[in-house]
Amino acid sequence: MIQEFNRTYLWGRDVKYRMGLYTTMAVFYKAVVNALLGEFSVDSLTMLEMLAVSFLFALAETVIVPSGKNRGEVSMRRRAILLIVLANIVYIGSALLFGWFRGIPVWWAAIMIAVLELGLAALWYALWLEYQRDTKLLNQNLQHFQQEL
Repeated sequence: MIQEFNRTYLWGRDVKYRMGLYTTMAVFYKAVVNALLGEFSVDSLTMLEMLAVSFLFALAETVIVPSGKNRGEVSMRRRAILLIVLANIVYIGSALLFGWFRGIPVWWAAIMIAVLELGLAALWYALWLEYQRDTKLLNQNLQHFQQEL
């Protein structure tokens, strides 16, 4: 019972950490765009929308790429691609749906999407690093176990 509680508690902590990171980046992005447009604030409702979207994406991320579960390189690559596609759909779709960046020129939108893609490439790299670390740890544990036999 307590182990299940602890596992769920740590999972929730992980979701909130990711949600906070993604919300911070979305609000920062919005603040920069607003400043470039001559507006020096971000609407509270917009920040709440960004928080909700980031929470849903963080939930999906923890399901698609569960922390601490090494499932092989091919599976990890597929999961990373799925996550990147989902991020594009969720964040670009939400920006259009909620009008987060109304009034920007088309070329700004192209630059913003390019920056999003760079951020997603960094996310993929972090997932790859985590996979490499987990693989190394599993191999070390296997060698230790084999030596004890």
